[in-house]
Amino acid sequence: FQDHDSNNSQTTQTEQVQTAVTKGARCLAVNVVTTGSDDAASGIVALAKGADIPVIFFNREVSGEIVNSYEKCVFIGTDSAEAGYLQGDMIGDYLVKNYDSVDLNRDGEISYVMFMGEKGNNEAIYRTEYSVENANKRLNDAGLPSLVFYDASNKDKYLLDREGKWSAQAANDYMNTILSSHSTSAGNMIELIICNNDGMAEGAISALNAAGYNTGADDSLTIPVFGVDATSAARE
Repeated sequence: FQDHDSNNSQTTQTEQVQTAVTKGARCLAVNVVTTGSDDAASGIVALAKGADIPVIFFNREVSGEIVNSYEKCVFIGTDSAEAGYLQGDMIGDYLVKNYDSVDLNRDGEISYVMFMGEKGNNEAIYRTEYSVENANKRLNDAGLPSLVFYDASNKDKYLLDREGKWSAQAANDYMNTILSSHSTSAGNMIELIICNNDGMAEGAISALNAAGYNTGADDSLTIPVFGVDATSAARE
């Protein structure tokens, strides 16, 4: 067994696969770096196919087209869109039941922030898309307006961990910056926080706690925070 760490670089990983094939590897197991398009996985499949060896993609999902392009190619992992659907349903159901209490400034809309873990990663892409899409469907079906991203100038409607680490620190830094200009007293408080993993949710909660929110005290307002993974720390 030979292990290679690409340090989150697709170029490095593809070069490592080429080296492994050249040195006579008899099977490839690849946690592909980039899944936002088929280009990277397609190139790796071509290398495996050229050497007539199996390639097993795992963790980060590759498309059915990639898997079906080579009889010795498989993917082992989860349905990357499912977490987004589930999170969106949970958010929508919660807001329908608690809309008035979540709408802190009573403007009839819910202002939210979205923390996206990693650009070019299908899990991050689908969780970003479907969590908001499904939540909006639940809201609209109940006669309530769609969610509104807190920053109208941000056309992406997400904040990205620029190092691709889905880290608590990234979310904490973003939230500290946001809370310096958004507050209940100013009437522009973010009313919902959506995170694509539990680490970023913990970072957001830490910043909220430091600002006096979500502490559990009688006089502390609670801002709903949603995450994905159900880690032990997040469940606590």
